[in-house]
Amino acid sequence: DDDESHAGKARRASATILKCDAAAAAASAALALLRETAKEARREGDRLRTNLRDVEGALDVWRARERDAPNRAAKLAEEEREWSRREEAANAAALALIRTLVPPDIKGDTIEGLRHRAARVVAQAAAQAKRRK
Repeated sequence: DDDESHAGKARRASATILKCDAAAAAASAALALLRETAKEARREGDRLRTNLRDVEGALDVWRARERDAPNRAAKLAEEEREWSRREEAANAAALALIRTLVPPDIKGDTIEGLRHRAARVVAQAAAQAKRRK
């Protein structure tokens, strides 16, 4: 009986040792993976820092060009004004259409009522667009 008890304890101890060995091997593999991942992260960080320096260098060049071209802001503003003049009618029409989508009495309407109004406005706009073609 005593021998059997010792044999059982030895088997359990041996199983525990095997489990510990397996856990240690898994931990060692995980540690190796973490080390490799850390190395890759450092390499990626180095690559990103290099890329950032390149981008900052390019920005410095463009800032210098902008600084050296003092009339650039005025030219861009003039281009914007020309575009606004050229597109004024289309923008006014678009704004008028957008404003029709929000009824003045929106607070008192139901969701279903709003859906009905929106469907009607979209249908009217589609019909107008077809007539223009």
